[in-house]
Amino acid sequence: MKRILVVLWVVTQMGASAEGCGPESTGGRDPTAHGGAFANCFSHCDEFDWLVHGEACWCCPENPKYQSGCSASDLSPPPPPPPPTITITQPLVDGDGNAAVGTDTIVVAGTVTGADEVRLEWSNSATSASGTGTAGAYFRTSPIALAPGRNPIVVKLIDTANAVSQIDLFITRDATPPVVGILEPTESELTIPSPNLLLRAIASDDYGTVHVTWHDDPSGRTGYLIGDRDGTWLVALSLLAGDHTLRVVATDAVGNATSTPPITVHVNY
Repeated sequence: MKRILVVLWVVTQMGASAEGCGPESTGGRDPTAHGGAFANCFSHCDEFDWLVHGEACWCCPENPKYQSGCSASDLSPPPPPPPPTITITQPLVDGDGNAAVGTDTIVVAGTVTGADEVRLEWSNSATSASGTGTAGAYFRTSPIALAPGRNPIVVKLIDTANAVSQIDLFITRDATPPVVGILEPTESELTIPSPNLLLRAIASDDYGTVHVTWHDDPSGRTGYLIGDRDGTWLVALSLLAGDHTLRVVATDAVGNATSTPPITVHVNY
C-alpha cells in the first residue's frame, strides 16, 4: 500500500510540475505566469528541481518574494557603463594639462569615444565662469575668458547614462612681455673703424622661456643671439660700411615681445 501511495504522489507532483514550469502556467508555482513585475524572472532549476522545490527555484531580482533561487551575482546591480573617453586637441597641453597662452580667451576642443551623444560642461574657477553644450564624436567649447595668471579649467562630458569623464586643464594667461636690454655696446651712438661688432644683451621672462633676435632696421637684416653660460645673449656681427640702427627683441613662448631702444652704429673703415 505504501508503494502505491508513493507512486501516486510522484505522478501527481509530476503533473503539477508540468503545469507549473512554463510561463503559460496558471497553477501559481511559476511567478512569471503572473506577468508584470515578474517578467524578468528566471530559473536555475531543471525538471527534477521543479518537482522537489517548486517556487524556490525561481529568481526574481525585482521582487523579494521570489528570490530563493537567486545567487549573489543575480542580485548584484550590473556594472555601470564606462564613461566616454576625452582626447584634448586644443589647446596643446602637456601630460599634466598645463599650457601657456598669450590671448585673453581660449577654446577647448577634442574628440569623444565611447558615446554617441554627450552633454558638455566647463568651468573656470579663476573667473567663476561656466558653460554648457552638446557634442558627439567631437566637442568644442564656446570661448572661455581667462584671468591673468593661472586658470584651472574643468571640462566634463556626460553621456546619456550619466557616466562622467572629466579633464582638468591649467591654462596660464601670460600677458607679461619679457625684459630685455643691450649690455654691449654701452653707447646709444658710436663709430667703429671696422665691420666687426660684438652685440651682447640680457633677457628674462617670468615663465622662463624666451628667444632673442637682433634687427638692423635700415637693411632689414636679422638673426638670433646665442645664450651664453653667464645668462647673457650675444652675437658677433659683421656690418657693412655706413650707418646702422640696431635693436634687440626678446620673445616669450606665447608671443609676447619686447624691443630695446635702438642704438646707432656708424661703420667707418
